[in-house]
Amino acid sequence: MVYQHTCNFCGSDDWKELFTTTDSHTQEPDLFSILQCRKCGLHITFPLIDVEDYPRFYPDTYFSYDQVAFQLPKNGPGALLRKIVGDRYHYIFPPFQKGQKVFEIGCHKGVMLKELQQLGWQVSGLEINPKAAEFARQQMNLDVMQGDFYTADISENSYDLVLAMMVLEHLSDTQQALLKVNKILKPGGQFIFNIPNHNSLGRRLFGRHWTAYDIPRHFYHFDANILDKILAKAGFKMEKVYYQKVPSINIKSTQNYIKSRNLNNRFVKRIEAFLDKGRKSSFILFFPFSFMEAIFRTSGSIIVQARVCK
Repeated sequence: MVYQHTCNFCGSDDWKELFTTTDSHTQEPDLFSILQCRKCGLHITFPLIDVEDYPRFYPDTYFSYDQVAFQLPKNGPGALLRKIVGDRYHYIFPPFQKGQKVFEIGCHKGVMLKELQQLGWQVSGLEINPKAAEFARQQMNLDVMQGDFYTADISENSYDLVLAMMVLEHLSDTQQALLKVNKILKPGGQFIFNIPNHNSLGRRLFGRHWTAYDIPRHFYHFDANILDKILAKAGFKMEKVYYQKVPSINIKSTQNYIKSRNLNNRFVKRIEAFLDKGRKSSFILFFPFSFMEAIFRTSGSIIVQARVCK
């Protein structure tokens, strides 16, 4: 089948279809395909949803808006385990210097910005969800604008650090987004973001049931190799890649697989209930697998630290 779509990275229009599916979260009937560019290897969701369809595919019940991930304790006996496991973000921020400014794309309710503000950063951010942006302004007292990153009026050469946590895969034009990040950063500024890792072992095991596909909200599906090339094209040097040990992707993917089998027996129902409610137990059960993924650089998600070359 011929797909009328130009690759955002290399300009090719030669695609290979991997599979076709619907959105498991909203139950909307629209069909979407995962395609691989035969020239550069980039994976995409096709077709990309239009802005006017966002309310259908980003309802207030979307799990990323409501989900509270299991957190290891910062003090007491759990602190050592937290140090071994590695928190999602705390170990990758560059050393803070007085007067440094940070901008977060997709800051949601502003939790991370608030933590950075308490460390001394001058913080501001952008959030597309109106309710979350309002919460960040009113309840967290943060400088957060609501809107689309491409059209947002953000001062150029103004920030020492730009963050985008699980955001880049949601943006319809990766190159345009990265070029804008480049513009708003100061010379030598850093861009830190995390994304699902398409080269993960979990993705290979679960296939279409891999929850980090999150079709159709995730437009692009990256790995470290293709990201290195994409960042270079936008004027960045990729400095570090951290392979995360967080098992939530594998837990949710297991749930997706079980539900897809339509097995209606008591044992399966107990497993589903355990995965739904036993957050601490699920974490303990799945963590060894996620830890091994990180060791072999095949984690379900990665944090990338890049520096602008200007």
